[in-house]
Amino acid sequence: MRPTAEYRAAHNSCLSKGLKEHFGLVSSLSTLANLIFDKKFKLAASHILKLGIRSNIAGAVVTIAFIQSKCAEEMDKKFPGKSNCE
Repeated sequence: MRPTAEYRAAHNSCLSKGLKEHFGLVSSLSTLANLIFDKKFKLAASHILKLGIRSNIAGAVVTIAFIQSKCAEEMDKKFPGKSNCE
């Protein structure tokens, strides 16, 4: 089952907000949000580091995983059960 467009948009918005808070405006690209949504944390972290944000890959992965887990909890509250799937 695939996530609905509404769910994906809400999740990406949450991820973008978390990225802005932790890494600043430059990292809030939708590409990063999509990578995190797809649970490709290492690839997202490497993109963040390429943007010139001072960090190391392990720290960026942990931060991204934390942001994703916070957003997952928020999405579970907004879209309970299978209401997020087509």
